[in-house]
Amino acid sequence: MMVAISFTFPPAEYLIPEDLKLSTIRRRNPTKEEQIKRAGLLQLYWKQRTPECKLLGIRQLRKIEVINVPIIQFIHDAPETVIYREGFGHDRVAMENFFTSMYDKEILGTTGAFYMVTWWPMRWEVL
Repeated sequence: MMVAISFTFPPAEYLIPEDLKLSTIRRRNPTKEEQIKRAGLLQLYWKQRTPECKLLGIRQLRKIEVINVPIIQFIHDAPETVIYREGFGHDRVAMENFFTSMYDKEILGTTGAFYMVTWWPMRWEVL
């Protein structure tokens, strides 16, 4: 059994096949999280359910974990791309540093409303 994950963030189309992107951060969905854990294999798609859809690769699940993301009140308007769900790669520290340093803001706390899925690069994959 496999679970599909779709990407629309432009670099993902090139980074996933080259194993330069090995994770994604998504809004919490316990049902989807459980499906991913049971399946163990991920189908990674570019723009699934659109005419541009293409399979980027099949990878073996490495880990799935709930993550805490800072709750931030932006003082200045930040571009929407700042909060785009796939823009952080697999480095949680870099993501947190990005949120806490790029814009004038007030950190109000953290939320566990997201989960991170990481997968093995193709060279480690056993199907």
